[in-house]
Amino acid sequence: MSAAENSPNLGKILEISPFPWFINHQPARSSRLSPLPFKLVLIPLKFLGEHEQWTADGLKAVDYTPGFAGPPLVVAHAQSDDWYHQLPLGTSVYHPAYYGKIGNGDGHHRLQLARASGFHWLPAYPVPLRDARVIIDTWDGKPPVTKDQICQLFTNPNQVLSPTTTKWKFQGLDGQIRRAMEFLPNVFIPADHLRIPLEKIFF
Repeated sequence: MSAAENSPNLGKILEISPFPWFINHQPARSSRLSPLPFKLVLIPLKFLGEHEQWTADGLKAVDYTPGFAGPPLVVAHAQSDDWYHQLPLGTSVYHPAYYGKIGNGDGHHRLQLARASGFHWLPAYPVPLRDARVIIDTWDGKPPVTKDQICQLFTNPNQVLSPTTTKWKFQGLDGQIRRAMEFLPNVFIPADHLRIPLEKIFF
């Protein structure tokens, strides 16, 4: 590991190359369907803000006993897209320094199940939320939600939207608009890696 960035405003970034924890990793597919360069970060869950509620029914279909398996979360910075541009291409580990600086956009049930499994980390696909190619839609005719509203919710653990409210979409290089799960690679990380304490990596 080598320190790629250590700013009091942006947090700490550790660039890892190679990153042996990520497998089934298909950046070529992602780059074809997404307008954004492919980046993947491990995010500590204790600092990750949320903007939606979750339901127990949404946790039943996933088993994280062997580890995390599936598409990464989608995360964004609550205040600025500068952090996204500081992240290296490929894979890295990010320490946001305090709760709500980074928020979870897509994957609320995966996040809750990971917490219940004793994980300290999850893989995440970082996005520049203020980029016009990142589109916030809503499900089933629910009222529109703005990006500013989402960022405010990231930083306030006592306020969240009802379950299944927002859909995070992306306009790809081919002009088509897709949800992240339609183009993100599947990732597998063994459970024992995700239970490594924060202090073992950064301090």
